[in-house]
Amino acid sequence: MKKSIIFICMLVCSIAYNGFAQKRKADVVYLKNGSVVRGSIEKTEPGKKIHLRTKDHSLWVFSTAEIDSITKELKQPLIKPHIGYFNLSEFGVLAGSSDNEQKAPFSFVNINGYQFANRIALGAGVGIEFLEEAYMPVFADVRYVLSAKKIAPFCFAQGGYLVPLEDADSARRYYYSYMSFWPGPAEQVDVDTQGGMMFNGGIGARCICNENLTLMLSVGYRYNRLRYDREDHYLWDVDYNRFSLKLGILFK
Repeated sequence: MKKSIIFICMLVCSIAYNGFAQKRKADVVYLKNGSVVRGSIEKTEPGKKIHLRTKDHSLWVFSTAEIDSITKELKQPLIKPHIGYFNLSEFGVLAGSSDNEQKAPFSFVNINGYQFANRIALGAGVGIEFLEEAYMPVFADVRYVLSAKKIAPFCFAQGGYLVPLEDADSARRYYYSYMSFWPGPAEQVDVDTQGGMMFNGGIGARCICNENLTLMLSVGYRYNRLRYDREDHYLWDVDYNRFSLKLGILFK
């Protein structure tokens, strides 16, 4: 588990670094009259003129006699509401004491959705999680970002079903005796996993790295109810109550 967490942190740091490194530098022209114009120099006529294209696509032509100095600086990403399709991958753990030998099972989910202009996003997700057995969560996702700022809080809710990917752990199998006294001859009763419902809700913080990449950190409450079926048709449910701790990478 520790190796998985370290790997995730390294992956996220690498993506974030590459995202920031992709920022291009802008040309900044300081004029002798005190004006400052930012853009991209498209053409230079040595000793005569420069042609500068600004972010609104206007073309400015300055004579060298007007210019005091020219420098470069990092372009600042535009902070504007994203509208349209997005893909969000979340890595994390489901921490907390429960009827589970794993105190913090690993969780990975991928969500595809649509961001509306009112900062509400709707999506559908699928992933893999390791409780006593491996499960595939299939769920609907709704989230709301409280602000259009670069760093902003958000809230979310998820609901769906955990589909079992493997047979019940051996700890789930039962042994019983035909005799009325112990120990007596015993026989194993196998158990099938049936899956069960899931709910996850919480809050988090969003950080826009550039126009295509956003990091999302969240914490929430996770509830699962998993059903098991013995071969003698006895059914029983196991409830999981967890804290979900997730780091998400969102691509637009």
